Amino acid sequence: MVEITDRASARAWLEGKPREVQVAFAARAALRALPGIAAAPDATLGGIALPVMRAMLTSSVAAVRSTDDVNSAADSAAARSAASAAAAYSADDSAAARSAAAARSAADSAAARSAADSAAADSAAADSAAAAYSAAAAAAAARSAATVVWMEIERDVERLAAQESPELVFAYALWANEPPTDEISQLWDRLGRLSGDQEKTWDFWERWYEGMLTGNPLPWDLQEAVALIPDEDWNTGPERVAERIREIEARSIANTLKEEVTFSASGRLTLIATPVNRSGLLGQLIDTVENAVDLTLLAPRNELTEESHQIRIIRNALNRYANDAQRLEMDFERAKALQLTDIANEALPSSAANNDLAQTLADAAGALRDSDRDIARNRETLNRIRLAQLSDKDGQKIAAVAVEVANASEGTLREDLLEDRYRLPGVRRADGVPDPIVPMGAPERNAGLEAADAQLRIASRLTKVWGFLRDKKEDIGLAGSIASIIALIIAFVF
Repeated sequence: MVEITDRASARAWLEGKPREVQVAFAARAALRALPGIAAAPDATLGGIALPVMRAMLTSSVAAVRSTDDVNSAADSAAARSAASAAAAYSADDSAAARSAAAARSAADSAAARSAADSAAADSAAADSAAAAYSAAAAAAAARSAATVVWMEIERDVERLAAQESPELVFAYALWANEPPTDEISQLWDRLGRLSGDQEKTWDFWERWYEGMLTGNPLPWDLQEAVALIPDEDWNTGPERVAERIREIEARSIANTLKEEVTFSASGRLTLIATPVNRSGLLGQLIDTVENAVDLTLLAPRNELTEESHQIRIIRNALNRYANDAQRLEMDFERAKALQLTDIANEALPSSAANNDLAQTLADAAGALRDSDRDIARNRETLNRIRLAQLSDKDGQKIAAVAVEVANASEGTLREDLLEDRYRLPGVRRADGVPDPIVPMGAPERNAGLEAADAQLRIASRLTKVWGFLRDKKEDIGLAGSIASIIALIIAFVF
């Protein structure tokens, strides 16, 4: 076991390690220092918060996604954070200054990307760890945390020494025990008061840090896009950066489904499903799945019927979405999960026919992902996304906008919006309208899975329509209705 107890021992361990290991080490150490900036007076905090968080985010991305563009962004973040650290020191804000120094050192480590810079990289990474310790020690309420900072850093070293990838290391919570929650809460409260609009200006950063804190980072594609926001936006201030991040997040949500929005010949909004790359694949898969369903229903004593929930999902998918590879993949995955859950819970017998149906659905969904890398990437995104629990009131707000968009749409877009809204919290209870796919009272052993798919479709399609109308500069009133709930949708999905 490697003992890391100070800057010197950290530097000794880091020497000669791969650059991504040094950067991950530095970024994780710096992230532990972030609450220290809450010790700064208002005037200092307002100037250092954004550069510090930018440096921490960018260095984290550089550990996982080392590209020329990301490394250049780390260079810019390091320079800006260095200026912030200097400003904090000039104001004699010890904890805040050391937190800013930790962020600067992490970004310096990420920016030192050439072979000639290797010594500078491990030195900067060690500096980041030392500054993180000092920040915790300097913040009055966080002194207890200071005693375990090196212990937490040692845990990171053990993981990195075991050749766990930086991405896997970020999947561990920053603190094995309780983090300095009082300082973190104080930070967001004070930033909200300084900006006068916490929800819009600092919402992303609060969600981003919560993810890093708990070992559930926001999607790395999203973090990379934020890291690559141009310098001119960062230099304009937190409000402009928040606006750019909302655009990035909305488009990220919109792109979780492989389909495009356009105007139909009648001038209404409609969806165009993007075809898969291999000719005839959809037809073959549909025939295979349909045959598997028929054989399963004919098998004796398997207890599946045409009214069984998974069978209804499959039939609905085959009848309505035969040309939509993305939707078929989603519904095959959903039906497979239902089938396996019912078998595991002994709601269905573990017969050859029932198991064969689950395997056929898995194979069909896998073939669609193999045929198109966008569908495969979307599945990875879908598996990572964590849907927040909406209140009934917020669910009704999103449902109202979904209806407004549906009234201006046709085809699958209209039908799905009107159906999927019943999976939003508060809507079924408020309206008492039966679900079109599963009637009220029908057994729903996987209601959570059903809701997740439907709610994500609504979020993706509303933001997709918003982006389309905004780009076209048409029907801004409708785009404005969606824009009014964009922040809610984003917080709900990420």
